[in-house]
Amino acid sequence: MSKQEKINNLFIQNLSNYLNKNLPVKDKLITVKEVKLANDLSQAEVKVSILPINLSGSTLSLLRKSSKEIAFFVAKRMKLRKVPRLIWKIDSSEEKFTQLNKLFDQINKEKN
Repeated sequence: MSKQEKINNLFIQNLSNYLNKNLPVKDKLITVKEVKLANDLSQAEVKVSILPINLSGSTLSLLRKSSKEIAFFVAKRMKLRKVPRLIWKIDSSEEKFTQLNKLFDQINKEKN
């Protein structure tokens, strides 16, 4: 595992830790799926999965509003010299998986 991968994994752990303990979300599940931290640590692209899916817009909005606070916490925890700018993105793979399962179920029903 490269140094960059180790830093990304550590970033994911600290970010997940913060989101689960400090973010005021109720009845929602936020999972950090992937982090791509720039080599110079100036920014981090964060892909998250939010359940239920219909609350992803409001939750993403909350994440964006809290970005500076979240980034400062993670940078301090990891002892980074720079506080990266967080770019939040929704990981829609679970939504696509659910849609595909529905399609397969529908096809199976039509066959029978």
